[in-house]
Amino acid sequence: STVEEAKFSIRFVAAAALLGMDTGAGFPVEDSAIADPAVQSAIGLVEVAALPGVDHGGAAEIEMRLTSGEVLALGLNSMVGFEDLDAEQAAIEEKFRRTASTLWSPATVDDAVRRLARFEQEPSVRGFVADLTGR
Repeated sequence: STVEEAKFSIRFVAAAALLGMDTGAGFPVEDSAIADPAVQSAIGLVEVAALPGVDHGGAAEIEMRLTSGEVLALGLNSMVGFEDLDAEQAAIEEKFRRTASTLWSPATVDDAVRRLARFEQEPSVRGFVADLTGR
């Protein structure tokens, strides 16, 4: 029922996909978006069940039963990395930039990306966080 709950809800993410919401491009920021009757109705259509024999949360089998009776199915495993490591790194950076930009200025986001790329050279985690948060 809240944005914080939705961030960790498989049912919400599946419902968002059914509604065409791109949570990867931007997550709702207001609880009212989660409480929207269409969202709540879509959440009610989602059932989540553990996959037998899968010991991590990165695998999913998705079945959609249409009102016509037709079943659409897809399996995926997000724990399998990209074959192109540069593409994987670019995707991670893009997601970080999109998420961080809701909190920080573009210059601060750029600084964080630059510093994270060489994080092992940071003299102090505390200093790194303080620089980014102003605390």
